[in-house]
Amino acid sequence: MEAASKFCSIQLLHTITRIEVEHRLKNELFIELLKKNCNADELTYRSKLMGYNLELPHYLFIVHFVSHDPNADPTKDLQVQIIDTIHTQIKSLGSHLQCLLTSKSDHIIAIIPLALLEKTGIGVKPLAQLLLKTIESKYKDIIITFGISSLCKKIEDYRRGYEEAQKAVQLLTVRKKHSSIVSFEDLSTFSKIINPENIDQLKKFAELLLQGIRLYDEKNNNELLKTLFYYLENQGNIQNTSQDLHISIGATRYRLKRIQEISHLDLTSSKDFYEAHLALQILIFLDDIDIY
Repeated sequence: MEAASKFCSIQLLHTITRIEVEHRLKNELFIELLKKNCNADELTYRSKLMGYNLELPHYLFIVHFVSHDPNADPTKDLQVQIIDTIHTQIKSLGSHLQCLLTSKSDHIIAIIPLALLEKTGIGVKPLAQLLLKTIESKYKDIIITFGISSLCKKIEDYRRGYEEAQKAVQLLTVRKKHSSIVSFEDLSTFSKIINPENIDQLKKFAELLLQGIRLYDEKNNNELLKTLFYYLENQGNIQNTSQDLHISIGATRYRLKRIQEISHLDLTSSKDFYEAHLALQILIFLDDIDIY
């Protein structure tokens, strides 16, 4: 029994060491992928030795997690467990294709081959939803969010893909309505250029510019803000605006006149036109107003 116990201990130590070495090699590979001027040939060679072909098209997922308890600190063991959960779930889809999984501070990075999605017939967002559901069912005390990059078609694209997935996760944190999954490709042009550092300033700008119109709508149960939105979306075309609002052209003109009187905006000015459109996009993105 003593000999068997020693043998099992040695085997366990060997397995732990192998896993740690494999995790370290994956981290080193990913660090190299993120470098601005990475050596594509060397990284291709190294990735193939580890069983991955990063020359093929891939999506990059960032799986960000925080505890429901703000004072809790997710441990490295939890990262390993979530990585194992993701690996097991992907393996259960029946594909032999491997996904590169590694961790970095408070999130996990998963590089998912497009060929896996094509072979299993599952889309990139449905896969994220499946993984999210699986993780949440096992770890109920943490909040999980997924950021998905656009398609990375070559080695040099992974740095851009990581930044896109990070951006998607960051933007999830500033919206009122919490969403667990966001793809960078689904973001509007406006949301792609903002960041959490400037969002408070942008919100103040939007609220100040449109405050008078919002108060008027609330007090009079009117739709001046909605009218402004459709007018701007239609590039100032009054006829199309009236059709979208299902009101007459005369009523549309009257509303636009009231909008300019209340807000002191001159919608014939390109500056005011642009600022009004930007302000609306900010509040819509933050789920601060409901136009539809």
